[in-house]
Amino acid sequence: MLIDNKITNHAKWIHSLGRQGEQLYVSAMDLSKQDFSAMDLSEAVLLDSNLDMANLMQANLSSSNLGYSSLKSSNLTGTLLVKAEANHANFGKATMVNCDAFRATFIASDFEEADLTGANLASALLSEANLENAILSQGDLSYSTMNGCRVRGIQLAGVKGIETLAVDWIDIGPKGRVDKLVGKDAVEWLTRRANGQ
Repeated sequence: MLIDNKITNHAKWIHSLGRQGEQLYVSAMDLSKQDFSAMDLSEAVLLDSNLDMANLMQANLSSSNLGYSSLKSSNLTGTLLVKAEANHANFGKATMVNCDAFRATFIASDFEEADLTGANLASALLSEANLENAILSQGDLSYSTMNGCRVRGIQLAGVKGIETLAVDWIDIGPKGRVDKLVGKDAVEWLTRRANGQ
């Protein structure tokens, strides 16, 4: 399969520090239901591709670019997403338990009903993301940015770092209706959720 050859060449590229093989770069490719578990896909470019229901459990996607890709119902349990770029990506209903997304960017990405229990989102950029009904319990949001996020139904019990969030406003309204909370009110709303209220 074409992707297998590309992954093999990517592994050579990583291990030879770019002297052999070739960096993985795909665009608009159907990779749905593929098994990438435990693979080293760091610095891979997977743009505008279909990764729905893919198994990325414990894969290394650090410094990768997943912009505009769909990862709906995919398994990213324990996946490394450190410094990854995943702007405008769709993680709807994905399982992202204990994933490490330190300093990752998820601008305008969709996490509706995703399970990010225990995820490390410290210093992550989540501006304009849809976090409706997402589970972020027991995770870390220290110094992350959540400007303009949809947060209706979000679960934040036990989350660390709420007091360090950068947030100008959030949307707590139902679908089709914006209900903004601004500044201090936004932080207080999120803090109450983190305290299980």
